[in-house]
Amino acid sequence: MRREPRCTPPSPRAGYLSKRDEHDVAEALLAKAGGDEAGLRVLLDHPDIPDHVPGFLAQQAIEKSLKAVLTARTVPYERSHDIDYLCGLIEGTGLQLTNDLREAIALTPWAVEYRYADPVEAAPLDRPQALAVVEAVRKWAAATIAASHHPVEGA
Repeated sequence: MRREPRCTPPSPRAGYLSKRDEHDVAEALLAKAGGDEAGLRVLLDHPDIPDHVPGFLAQQAIEKSLKAVLTARTVPYERSHDIDYLCGLIEGTGLQLTNDLREAIALTPWAVEYRYADPVEAAPLDRPQALAVVEAVRKWAAATIAASHHPVEGA
C-alpha cells in the first residue's frame, strides 16, 4: 500500500493531539530545522554548489521553525511553503514579527520556484545573510515555544 507523503505534521485542529503531543511535534520540527541549518552551514563556503541547494535548506529551516511555533500554539495551517502565509498566522496569534521574520519572507521562492526555474532568473543567494536569518528565526522559535510550554506566572 502506497502512502501519501506528508509535508506537515497532523494538524492540531484534528483534535487528537494532546498538549504534550503538540509540544513533541513542535520540538521535532525544531530539530529538523536545526538539521537544515546545519546543512546550510556546511554549504556556506562551497561556491561549486548552486545557490538553489543552500537556498532550499534556508527556506526549509525557516518554514519548519514557523510551523513548530504554530503547532505549539495549536494553530492549524495548510500545507504551504509560503513563509509570508505562515508569518500571517504567527501574527494572528498576537506575536509580533521580528525583523528577521520579515526578512525570511524573501526566502520563500527558494522552496520551489528557484529550485526548478532557470538559474538566471534567481538573484544570487547571500549565504551568510541567509544563515544569520535562519539562526535568528530558529532561536526565536525555540524561545517562543519554551515560553508557551512554560508560561510565565502572573502573565
